[in-house]
Amino acid sequence: MRTYGIALLFVLGALLLFTFHLGDMSLWDNDEAKYTQIAREMATSGEILTLTYDGRPWFVHPPLAFWLQAFTGRLFGFNEFTARIWPALFGAIGVGVTYLFGRALFSERIGLWSAVILATMFQYFAQSRLVVFDTILVVFMLASLYSFYQGYARSPSPARSSEAGPSIPGENPLPSSPWTGDSATRRSYLWGFAWAGLATLTKGPVGLLLPAMTFLAFLGIRRELSKLRQIPVLLGLGLYLLIGGTWYVVEAIRHGYPFIARVIGYYTFYRFLGPVEGQSGPFYYYVPVLLLGAFPWTGFLYSMATYHARRLDQDSSLLLILWCAIVFIFYSIAGTKLPNYILPLYPLCAIGIASTWEAFLQNPQEHRRKMAVGALVNFLATFVVFTEVALFARWKYPVELVHLRESLLLLSTVLFLGLLLATVAFFAHRERWSLLLIPATMVVAMIVLVTAVLPQVEVMRPIRPLARQIQVEVLGGNPVVALMPEIPSLRYYLNHPVEWITDPGRFLESICRGERKVVIVRGGLDSELEKVLKGSEVIAREGPFVAFRIDVPMRSWCSSSP
Repeated sequence: MRTYGIALLFVLGALLLFTFHLGDMSLWDNDEAKYTQIAREMATSGEILTLTYDGRPWFVHPPLAFWLQAFTGRLFGFNEFTARIWPALFGAIGVGVTYLFGRALFSERIGLWSAVILATMFQYFAQSRLVVFDTILVVFMLASLYSFYQGYARSPSPARSSEAGPSIPGENPLPSSPWTGDSATRRSYLWGFAWAGLATLTKGPVGLLLPAMTFLAFLGIRRELSKLRQIPVLLGLGLYLLIGGTWYVVEAIRHGYPFIARVIGYYTFYRFLGPVEGQSGPFYYYVPVLLLGAFPWTGFLYSMATYHARRLDQDSSLLLILWCAIVFIFYSIAGTKLPNYILPLYPLCAIGIASTWEAFLQNPQEHRRKMAVGALVNFLATFVVFTEVALFARWKYPVELVHLRESLLLLSTVLFLGLLLATVAFFAHRERWSLLLIPATMVVAMIVLVTAVLPQVEVMRPIRPLARQIQVEVLGGNPVVALMPEIPSLRYYLNHPVEWITDPGRFLESICRGERKVVIVRGGLDSELEKVLKGSEVIAREGPFVAFRIDVPMRSWCSSSP
């Protein structure tokens, strides 16, 4: 009971961190606004199986995350907070599951530090505050791997016991339980399949593929493939297909080839074989992503890898290294690459870093050299990160960078001083203080980011205030035409159908249809458009966007135009 109480405490702490000022920022393009619009259409129409965007079938992802989002929006209304609450909630649950997994693999203290490290990793923190559903996927995949490992551990073999090497001081042996036995083993494996089914219903078959690949590789290296006989494979696959496959079957029957070709063909198999929607990258794409995403623990990835690579005779280290390697390699060779894909890596990285620190604290002399390298790299990573960000911002967003200079200086000062103190404490042989200062620094930096940097970023974002100014015209039922590529956030905040046109000729034809409408343009107008819109009432102006009301007198121009 105490174990689950501690886990709950860490979940609540992480939830507070992930939901702090969660609804202040407007939704980002593309995924945040598009996913929330899909959930809103689901809540409005009552159609819970076929996802739609702008009234048309949207054959991309499975529906579980959208069900959750639609449910919350239906109860409390759609806003930025209700849109983001489920990723934040599952991000916090992932912290709790990481604690349980770290405790099962090593010890309770390592489990606690694993939770702290995961919650303060930059990418995990950021994605727990966005309407992307990778934190939901991570929880289900992590729970699946955890359950498979529990099934394995509850039926220990003499071979494994005799081959086990030295352990971390205080490390748990294979977890014991009063329920150890065939029924408990089967139940653990069935839970593994069930969690994988929920992962599949969130983002596709990868929810089973990666845990299964890792567990099979683990058994193969351990020369214990005979344990597969203890797994209720047929029953487990049946349970998996019932949970994760039923929606695919129903939608394939309802929509036939278009659904199969898009969801199963293009967005499942071709996503691995080639770049989907131009989202490609080199083989090393995830190296800088991981180095930035693991910040401020980046330096200790090296310490973790070298430490656990020496103790692969231990089940805990082998499983940890296999998961990290398989996830990283799998997404590196995939044709489609996005930074959020490697989020499943972080919980086991957090456990690996925590266990490396524990070994160091128990035996400082043996591990000091590699931990010293980690501490130095960790401090130097601050300069690398801010140099890269500053150079990119100066090139891509020079005007915005000037506006954000003071808040970014405050953020960089917090990180620099905090990690400097952590590094000094380490080399002054105050190792425990060093370990405490790293997450404490990151928590303060996160608060500064949310309360000082992001509000200034929001001031420079024009879509939400633009949409609010146009709302009166939209509520009157007037059609909206936009001369620009689709902007999902504008579509969401208008809460009204928009005709997106990129060709000026077609745009002129469109505004000549109907009696009255709202037109939105971006940037400078060519001479023909300026002549047409001259004299029309400007109803909104934000940033580069201008919205006009086109009235009946436009008919005279339209009828005289060639």
